[in-house]
Amino acid sequence: MEIIKEFKSEEMFRIRNYQVGHSQLLLRGDVGDSEIIDLLFTEVFYIELPQYLNGLVISPATQEETNKIKSKVFNPYQYRQNYKVYAIASYGERYFIGAIILWISRYIYQPVGTAIPLGAEIATNNSESGLYREGNLNRVILASYRFSFD
Repeated sequence: MEIIKEFKSEEMFRIRNYQVGHSQLLLRGDVGDSEIIDLLFTEVFYIELPQYLNGLVISPATQEETNKIKSKVFNPYQYRQNYKVYAIASYGERYFIGAIILWISRYIYQPVGTAIPLGAEIATNNSESGLYREGNLNRVILASYRFSFD
């Protein structure tokens, strides 16, 4: 797994799933015919986001933005040091997601029994890349990242 501090993409992303019980938010972008990018936020405590984003840049929110959002959500006794605020810029607007971790994955799906593109399993030296079978599909993970503020 590679650690990154900023993520940029020109793809159209949309909210794919939000699970209150698991505090997870999934944004999904379709890159091409079968390539997908998933942005999975875990331990979500704040969402300020439209349904669709046509291209985006994710970075840490400024300290002022972070303080403003955390003051809306927490009293001083609820605040935990590992809560982070992610800023998402898209077409001149800034949106925010409060969460602990952001995982970013690029992968392709292909029906079982079809040829996997040559080199797909070794498209990255990432130890989390590889080929996985999910139902009647092969999921080929091309890259996996963890977004970090540090």
